[in-house]
Amino acid sequence: MIRVIRHIPFEGIANFRDVGGYKGVANQAVRWQRLYRSAHLAQASSTDLVSFRRDYAFSYFAQSGPVS
Repeated sequence: MIRVIRHIPFEGIANFRDVGGYKGVANQAVRWQRLYRSAHLAQASSTDLVSFRRDYAFSYFAQSGPVS
């Protein structure tokens, strides 16, 4: 049995998750480690930012909802 871990813990970033495995267009699954979601990123600690840069090679960031 494969254990799926969606939640990725950070100190200041709430609800950071891998969206992989969910069905998308044409009923195809989103690839793991390609799309993530989280709550607001402004509370990221310095440790979070180091981990972000070291462990994830993000190409794009998107904001959904109102920008404050």
